[in-house]
Amino acid sequence: MGASSKSCIYNTSPTELVPWVVVCGVEPCISSVLRGPRQVGKTTIAHAVAERIGEDRVRYLDLESPADRARLADPVAYLEAQAGRLVILDEIHRTPDLFAVLRGIVDRRRRQGARTAQFLVLGSASLDLLRQSAESLAGRITFVELTPVRVDEVAGDRQTVLWVRGGFPRQPPCQGRSSQLGLTTYDDLLGHPVAGPSWEGMVLESLIGAAGGAPAFFYRTSAGAEVDLVIEGRGGRRYAVEVKRSTAPALTKGIWNACDDLAVSEAIVAYSGTERFRVGSGVDALGLHDAVQWVRERPNDHAQGQP
Repeated sequence: MGASSKSCIYNTSPTELVPWVVVCGVEPCISSVLRGPRQVGKTTIAHAVAERIGEDRVRYLDLESPADRARLADPVAYLEAQAGRLVILDEIHRTPDLFAVLRGIVDRRRRQGARTAQFLVLGSASLDLLRQSAESLAGRITFVELTPVRVDEVAGDRQTVLWVRGGFPRQPPCQGRSSQLGLTTYDDLLGHPVAGPSWEGMVLESLIGAAGGAPAFFYRTSAGAEVDLVIEGRGGRRYAVEVKRSTAPALTKGIWNACDDLAVSEAIVAYSGTERFRVGSGVDALGLHDAVQWVRERPNDHAQGQP
């Protein structure tokens, strides 16, 4: 990327190795932001990266720690003294002023010829973090969006476990996707009215993650046109996905109308079976693994645009 005016954006989950590749310098970017919700595995990955690089070549700062924040009383002096090391700044939303400091250091080092990773910034995927990092580090950083474990990353017979527990690693069953409703087992979930929306939410979470940062939205009109997920692709192309927790999915008039309204280029149905088959003119039903792969293969500009 070098002096490019745009930032690279990757989308991955705790079971994939993209964060390792980025921060270890395969991508020619001097700094990286690993962002995602709490408990998704950002700190665990950061420590794994530190171990792989070598502890003597890494400085890890937890910015929720008063002691580590004190080290940054003079942030320019401290960070400049770490030249040649990867500096990991965890929970950076606690010290948002650091973004401007990082910008100056990154620019100086880039003028000196530095091209590989020297900063790994961790933070929750909040709007404030995105705004601050985009404004201060545009064109200077690689963004890695860390999502919960997706349905395509578990074996078919483990998808039920993922549904009940949710996709956050190290998450106890009692703190899973539906635990707030007192639903801790598969049978509990099946017998509750939330079963359908909960399953659809799990699938949509995985599909949006597979879209890699491309704009995605739900579409519905007062006239009854409706589709669960629309993904914006390159050149104004749109891709639609309808989600059905059924082994015999069928398309409604509302879905067809939504696709016509939006001039959708391609559409599929993501359903709870595994076989691929045609459900309408040009529309196939795909199992969850195949549906996620279909979304991932759609062309979009997420790797070249701003966050």
